[in-house]
Parts: sequence; C-alpha cells; structure tokens
Amino acid sequence: MGFDYKKEQKEYYSPSTRAHVIFVPQMRFVSVSGEGRADAQEGVYAASCALLRQVAVTLRDAVKAGRECAGFIDYVLPPAELMTWKEGRRAMWKRLYRLPDFFGQDDVEWALSRACSGRIADPGMVRMESISEGMCVQMMCEGRARRRSFDELYAYIASFGYRDDSGPARPVHEIVISPRRTVLRIPIA
Repeated sequence: MGFDYKKEQKEYYSPSTRAHVIFVPQMRFVSVSGEGRADAQEGVYAASCALLRQVAVTLRDAVKAGRECAGFIDYVLPPAELMTWKEGRRAMWKRLYRLPDFFGQDDVEWALSRACSGRIADPGMVRMESISEGMCVQMMCEGRARRRSFDELYAYIASFGYRDDSGPARPVHEIVISPRRTVLRIPIA
C-alpha cells in the first residue's frame, strides 16, 4: 500500500464534525468542469466524472503501464472532490482528484489518451491545475443532512465575524470520503 492522503493529511480529509477554520494550501488536481446540476446520474456530468476517474486511475497506475515518471511513488487514489459555484444564474461545477506533485501536464495528456482508448480526445477536457483555497471553514458531515451541515457552517461564519467568500475564484468544496461521510468546506474572508 502506498502513500494515502486520507491517512497522511487528516486535517483535510478527516476533520472534526464541528465547524472550524483551516488554511488550505496550494494543491494539485486533475479536473473536469461543466455547467448544470452536479448531482446528475446521467448525461454530461456522469460521463465527465467517469472519464476523470479513468484518467486518475491511469495516472496512479502509470509506472505499471511503462510510463516514466520521475519521482514517482506508489499512492492510493484519493477520494473524488467537487467544487460548485454560481455565475449569474448558471450553476457551475468542477470534479477533481488530488494529484501528487511529480505528475506534469504531459502525463495528464498521456493518461487521457489511454483512458479514451484510441478515440480522439480534446486535451482540454481533463486538466491539471493547482488550487489554493486559503482560509476556509470546514467540517465533516457524517450521516446528517447536507443542508443542515451547511447551515452550521454558515452560522459559524456569521458568529465569528467572517464573510462567506465563495464564488468562481473560490468555490464551495465537498470531498466525498464515503457514502455517509463528506468533508464540507466554504472559503471565508
């Protein structure tokens, strides 16, 4: 078993069930983005998520497939992550998987071509990007209603004089650890 973000960086992947402030540094991800509902089980969202997962798995298994990756260490595929925001009346989303720093854009393009099994793929479909969330309020939602957990986060933000700073530049972030455990994170200022 290799490096596991959930075990090695518990502050980001296994936080308290109570709202608290955290600084989230720059991290690298492989992602797909789109518009519309981010919980649809079919259509563009589902197809994009399936492709992204295949790219993430292909990257994780790159060395086994004969790909040279300088500095490669074996790692456990991190949980799927989701960022959402509004642009006017449009609902926007970004699905992500965390990447170790030794991968480059050329590795992502290689994995995309392999994941598409020879079909022509737009290299811009799946991107590698660095995201720095900065100051956020987060908590683990365990089996409770998501809406109630978000209400707790917003109440915490207001009670300590912070301001919700979510939007296109700093989206709301959810990390699905398991069907009953989700990290909820809101950027603050």
